[in-house]
Amino acid sequence: MDSGETNCILTDDLFENILSRLPVRDLLRMRCVSKSWCALIDGSRFISMHHHAQCAMCKENGDVPLLLMKRSTAVVNDSSQWYLLSKQQGDDNVLNLNSDLERDKNSVFTMDPSYREEKVICRGSANGVICLELWCTSQDWMSVNISCCLWNPATREFRMIAYPDAPDLDLQYGCTFVVVGFMFHSVSNDLKIMTRTSIVSSDIGLAYDIYSLNTNSWKRLEPPLLLGCLGMIQNPIMGSCINGVYYWISNAFGSHMHPKLAQRHGSWVLSFNMSTELFKFSDLPGVDWDFLSGPSDTKYDIGLYKECLAVFVTRRSHPELAGNFYIWVATEFDDDFGVPLAWQCLFSSRPFPKLYGVLSTYGVMAGRMDGDLLLLINGDLYLYNPATDNISSFGIRVNFCHIYVVSLFPLLRRVIQN
Repeated sequence: MDSGETNCILTDDLFENILSRLPVRDLLRMRCVSKSWCALIDGSRFISMHHHAQCAMCKENGDVPLLLMKRSTAVVNDSSQWYLLSKQQGDDNVLNLNSDLERDKNSVFTMDPSYREEKVICRGSANGVICLELWCTSQDWMSVNISCCLWNPATREFRMIAYPDAPDLDLQYGCTFVVVGFMFHSVSNDLKIMTRTSIVSSDIGLAYDIYSLNTNSWKRLEPPLLLGCLGMIQNPIMGSCINGVYYWISNAFGSHMHPKLAQRHGSWVLSFNMSTELFKFSDLPGVDWDFLSGPSDTKYDIGLYKECLAVFVTRRSHPELAGNFYIWVATEFDDDFGVPLAWQCLFSSRPFPKLYGVLSTYGVMAGRMDGDLLLLINGDLYLYNPATDNISSFGIRVNFCHIYVVSLFPLLRRVIQN
């Protein structure tokens, strides 16, 4: 060796930075190299570092991938469709995930012989993990069995989650658990699932429970109450979690509606702080209600627009007339809890003449990093550029849209390699 030559030794930080940019499958195979490599790749710090690196790489390519799901409405033979929409070299790429889901699900899920007609519904995505509900109908069509599970497509791990024991569950009327929130708490490095169910042992009539993957346990939450009325959390159609707080559009209801609630048609922003595990209500953006013909002609969705909390308003003055889209972004938050205190209207669209039918078939599905919008118009997915007013169809129909970036996050205990 010449005297001028020196050994090239990578520092630990540089080595981990290089590994964090590798695909999940390659890293899982590299666990076999040595115990030290296995410990590094399985460590929570590196898993978090890898996920953040993958997010940054996606943004460099133009946008973070979006998980799209079309729920089947058929009574028999589930035809739900699963897609992953991503940008590759500036072009949109749509990948069908149906075969991946079937492969990983069938490896752990066995249907009860007395049930049939399985349906799979997406309830959210967080930290590279997808929350699903599996619906199975009895042979006599008299009952439905709903199971909750978590799926990491990158690692192919699939885990069934048992619902909590609830003696106050109102089985007489066929009520059951419904997942209304799926979130990742970075402080505790924990995935959480929130459910809503009807109960008979309370005057309120509804209960909310939360599951922790770290402890594999459930606990009952204090219900969200506002002026004596209960907040009804609806299933979100897009991700709405930022800085450890999860947000919904909530309807408040009760036997005696307070005048203030009735004036706003019972719709509010409901925030859930994952650290304190408490709910708080706050006002929606200051929309002028005078020009609206009624609450049935206005649709609110909450999500993220350019990594900011946003409320997407879809409004039509009459069911047979054109409709408009509005984007309001939160500009001020409560420091202690994360409740949005002030809003700014960033965008109002031109009238779209095709907004007919029921409210659930149209609206803003997601905002992309470049400002483009994914719009749902009569059930079809469109890409809309507000700057140029150009609109184009993807040729697919969807119900839900959630951010999805690959992750090493473990759902099962992994074997330590020798």
